[in-house]
Amino acid sequence: MILLAESGGTIVWVGTYPPNFEVGVPIYYMHSKDLTIRDVRSSPYAFPKALQMLPKLDLKPLISVYPLTDVLQAFAAQKTGKNVKIMLKI
Repeated sequence: MILLAESGGTIVWVGTYPPNFEVGVPIYYMHSKDLTIRDVRSSPYAFPKALQMLPKLDLKPLISVYPLTDVLQAFAAQKTGKNVKIMLKI
């Protein structure tokens, strides 16, 4: 995922990991692209509450679906700022 970040971008890791979990980070790539890594601490109770809310929300109008073969059009659409969330479907 780090290799997908744009120059000057920020990579945010969200989740809970075991104490001995390690992630390899390509340091030269991070430095040359001026990337930032951030961690977000979340409550273990937030995810179940969010799942309970999903059926009450009408999220379909916020999601634009593109087939994977139209990935360039999906990226172009995202750059227009008119889409909230774009999903690539295999």
